[in-house]
Amino acid sequence: MSVFLKRRSKKAGLPPGTPVYLGDEKHTTNVSVFRYNAQTWTEEAWRRAETPPQADEGSVLWVNMDGVHETAIIEQFHQAFGIHPLIMEDVVNTDQRPKMEDHGDYIYLVVKMLQTHGPQEFSEEQISIIVGRGFVLTFQEQPGDVLGSLRDRIRLGNGRLRSMDAAYLAYSILDLIVDTYFAVLEALGETIDIVQEEVLQSPDPQTLERIQRIRRRLLLTRKAIWPMRELADV
Repeated sequence: MSVFLKRRSKKAGLPPGTPVYLGDEKHTTNVSVFRYNAQTWTEEAWRRAETPPQADEGSVLWVNMDGVHETAIIEQFHQAFGIHPLIMEDVVNTDQRPKMEDHGDYIYLVVKMLQTHGPQEFSEEQISIIVGRGFVLTFQEQPGDVLGSLRDRIRLGNGRLRSMDAAYLAYSILDLIVDTYFAVLEALGETIDIVQEEVLQSPDPQTLERIQRIRRRLLLTRKAIWPMRELADV
């Protein structure tokens, strides 16, 4: 049975809206909370014994969750912010295609974040983004992302970010994720150049393996990036 079918079998027979984590790895769930406006900001880690933070007038709330297999925590946040159960189901389904859905009071986006790990390695993970009045919720599969510079801009008050609304925060998150696509494509281009030299000068049995690896990475990258064209046109 394929990995895809094994994942889907976890949901067999369950009613719509039932959250079932479909990823391969489970990471410790951590929740960070930023609250800011033009004058000030706060940053703290949310603890399980606490109630979820709420948006308020005059500031932007950004809640980021690393690790989406603990559905009880996600459900707690979704109830606090009035998010539909079907969205919660999508958050824990890490096989989602990049997309955007307008639910009136909030917008739900799914994007793929690519990260480079050296000249020939990169990883992919799903990020779900919920943008509402005064708040942004982000759900990531694992710790570590490309948003460190955005957090620094909040802390230091650099640029327009702290004087803008939640929609601008969501835009900034997407902008950083898309910027990383170019770094990944550049790294792939360099790898292709190296393999081309090998093919022309001294091919060996490992060359075919490297070509196949590049092909898989290109397909993965296309799957992550191509739907973003449609999302940007919405």
